[in-house]
Amino acid sequence: MGYQNLRKFEFFEDSVLTKLFPPNYELMPNVDDIFELEFALGELSALNDDDLIKRSAFICRVNGVETNHYKIGISSSLEIYNNKSIRTRSFFSKGKFSTGYGVHSLFPYRGKFHAQLVKGIINVINLAPGDTVLDPMMGSGTACIEAQMLGMNAIGFDISPFCHLMAKAKSNALTAEATVLDNAIANFDRTSEFISQRQGNPEITKLLENERLIVLLAYLDAMGYARRVVGQEAKDKFPEVLHRYQHTIKSFSMLRKELNIDIGSGKFEVGDARKLPLDDNSIDGIITSPPYSFAIDYVDNDLPQLEFLGVDVNELRERLIGLRGGRKKSFRIEAYLSDMKEIMAEMSRVMRPNKYCVIVIGSNEIQTGGIRFDREIKSFAPNLGLVLDKAMLKPIRG
Repeated sequence: MGYQNLRKFEFFEDSVLTKLFPPNYELMPNVDDIFELEFALGELSALNDDDLIKRSAFICRVNGVETNHYKIGISSSLEIYNNKSIRTRSFFSKGKFSTGYGVHSLFPYRGKFHAQLVKGIINVINLAPGDTVLDPMMGSGTACIEAQMLGMNAIGFDISPFCHLMAKAKSNALTAEATVLDNAIANFDRTSEFISQRQGNPEITKLLENERLIVLLAYLDAMGYARRVVGQEAKDKFPEVLHRYQHTIKSFSMLRKELNIDIGSGKFEVGDARKLPLDDNSIDGIITSPPYSFAIDYVDNDLPQLEFLGVDVNELRERLIGLRGGRKKSFRIEAYLSDMKEIMAEMSRVMRPNKYCVIVIGSNEIQTGGIRFDREIKSFAPNLGLVLDKAMLKPIRG
């Protein structure tokens, strides 16, 4: 503690946060990184008080009124993880405002987008309900889900059929009724039979809707849990995961109605970000993050799910950004940068004038032999019609 008995120095009068944020705006729990504070300030500048309550990602109370984001996060009960390790419970507790709230907790995908960050981005680039938001490398669909939750129309593409399934199932869960999984749980034997009949069909996502797609995602989630436990099979974990999904969807469904959240439309396709099937000047905002393939081998990571769906994993590997180019790292890096030039040219083409494209780039010089992808992308972006307005650093928590 700092005490002195003569006069009070300015250093001791107020915290930096008190100087930055008026007392009627309270920050979300655990908001302390510089990038988070920048986004909180950006939201204060971009949104009025009513919109802050409905939309803010980094402020939990406005004039004493709790924001929707805070209510959704605080409703993420840890009771469904009671039989899990302290480490697991701690992980989901820390993520209830940042990555694991609402339907984002369905299949916690490795390397997924920071959902709270996406919401903050949407707010500071002034996207509005009814706008069209694109993620051409959507992964598990985080950016699209956030856009839909704010009343925007989301379009997402991914080269992986499994990612397509995840995004579409989570989008379905946004508007699902609280009872959507009750029948699947009550008739579990029939549900298990249904799952066994779905194996080996990579086109299954196009054929299933709503309840059954969510049920299939729960089973694929159970496969991931079973993979990490010796002696466990997906069928052993499936009931537990299905009940967790039921709890999550019921909780969000009730909040969606209580808070009058209007969910925007979602369109999801298996597709190549280098060749987008979209018209010129048709997108109001782009938020995306290229695969972290130099840190995560997504084919190996998703292997049980991809094999269950009948995906040709060797073909997928040759098409996936960051993995294609063979085992030699220098070839993969060359292919990655070539792909990113094509992708950014496509994003520039489909984006309306004077709109924003936000790219979250994972850069690890150790994994890439000293090459920083963020610097490389910044160097060729102007030649593709993209002018850098702002760059920010986000620390990676290991």
